[in-house]
Amino acid sequence: MAAARALACEDILVDVFENLAPGSKLPVEAPSLLVAARKRRQKTLARCARVCRAFSGPALQVLWRVIDDVMHLFRILPPFANASSDKILTGRITEQDWARFQQYALHIQELVVVAFDNLDSHIWTIVAHWNGARRPLLPRLRRLELPVDEKAPHTTILVPPALDHLGLHMRSGYKTCWSFMKETLKPKFKSLRSLSVFQETMFGGSRHPVSDLIPRPLNLPQLQILQLHGVPSLTPSLLRTLSSIPCLRDLKIDYDVEENTVYEDGVRYPFLSLETLALSSDLSSLAKVLSMVSFAELRSVTIDAQSRCRTLDSDISTHLVPVLSTLPPGLRYLHVALACIRCDVGHSLTLDALAGPLHSQQELEDVSFRFRGFLGGIHMDEMLLAATESWPDLTSYELAFSFNEDDVQLEYPQSADSPWYEEDGSLPRIATVIKLAECRPRLRQLHLPGIDLCVDLPSLTFVPALNHRLRSLDLSFLQKSRPLFELALILDKLFPNLDLTGTEDFAVVSSEDPDTTIDMFRMMLLALQVGRRRTHGLEL
Repeated sequence: MAAARALACEDILVDVFENLAPGSKLPVEAPSLLVAARKRRQKTLARCARVCRAFSGPALQVLWRVIDDVMHLFRILPPFANASSDKILTGRITEQDWARFQQYALHIQELVVVAFDNLDSHIWTIVAHWNGARRPLLPRLRRLELPVDEKAPHTTILVPPALDHLGLHMRSGYKTCWSFMKETLKPKFKSLRSLSVFQETMFGGSRHPVSDLIPRPLNLPQLQILQLHGVPSLTPSLLRTLSSIPCLRDLKIDYDVEENTVYEDGVRYPFLSLETLALSSDLSSLAKVLSMVSFAELRSVTIDAQSRCRTLDSDISTHLVPVLSTLPPGLRYLHVALACIRCDVGHSLTLDALAGPLHSQQELEDVSFRFRGFLGGIHMDEMLLAATESWPDLTSYELAFSFNEDDVQLEYPQSADSPWYEEDGSLPRIATVIKLAECRPRLRQLHLPGIDLCVDLPSLTFVPALNHRLRSLDLSFLQKSRPLFELALILDKLFPNLDLTGTEDFAVVSSEDPDTTIDMFRMMLLALQVGRRRTHGLEL
């Protein structure tokens, strides 16, 4: 009876269902496990809403808070036909239909509009008629992702008087309708805290300047997060405009390089409030841009030169050193991604080019280096050794390498005959890993391309029992036919507190399948951890 009375309280039910909240829609590159977990939460909430009337309201309130597709909104109307070819209203909307529509619309706080393909434009007219001109269709909406194309002007009814986040996906043909939408959305920009503009390549390969996308005069008094994707060029005038946004804290720009762009010498544009910066472009352009800006509060920098490198020089240090040398002091987070996928020559990259300019960044806590393409001459063991000599507060360190330039996920050569580690010897050695554990006790996450098993492993007796608090250890590649179990024994003693949650779900199809080598190794670590903790009575 006490449980029944507790579940009769709506506030308690809302707190219970909040633990099943799916959260915002995940990006396309999100891991499949996270996507599947989010779908399970959505399905569970939908089932709870059908249990009884007491559960229905609180469950729907959480479920409908984030809507991944505008079509879910229209399916509430019974006359709506969602066939594969046509999405139209097949009948009249009744008072009861509209009341039900408004009841669901009241829950929506975040809406993602994927596309308007085959959606009859008359639907917007009918919905606008029922809603009225003075009332917002989605009164509690705070985050909106919207494609901009020839059908987009009808969707302005979705925009409430005040928004926290607006995402605009400019598609081919948007130029004809954006002038109208820009004037309609202009008053909404004053309340924005986050703005994202993604511009696809237009027919003919051209992109429009950012000045054509953002309403002028620029009035973004509350904007804190700005993301610009597909910018044709990061010009000095654009830098001047961006530096004038008073509360800007997070800036991410993906831009191309135009040969006729003129950068001014001796001019620096101050970003006084910026804390997080992410730039993606050609290495030579990044150095010029960073030399023209200054920061007072910058703590996090991401440099992404993937699929941008055009240099024919076999030594790209001349382009990378100026980029890293212009970074301001006091950084806490640094992520660097490099790729040479437009070159046919092998590149050499010295340790001094990577770690040398960063030696003075003693406050770094999270460091990541990702390489893609045939970047010969990068010794991962030296890169790992550099972390033992710098960055005393390091909590997360990542070294990733890939030969596959087309796959988003980092892929590693699995053949035992690959000369990448046999001749180059660039994989980190277990002795360096042990030294890192001794020098960096605060380290909690470690991602390595692999561990060199071609050298003799130390005896377990000589491995220190540090009770290190490392929680996450990711190895992307391990050589087959090597002493994997001996390595597992060493790492289990060195890092006894690893979080191996989910390892039991791995399915090893065949021990001969190279893709399962890492899965089998994680199963070894899990078996050792379970056996050790049961033996010594430690907590799981």
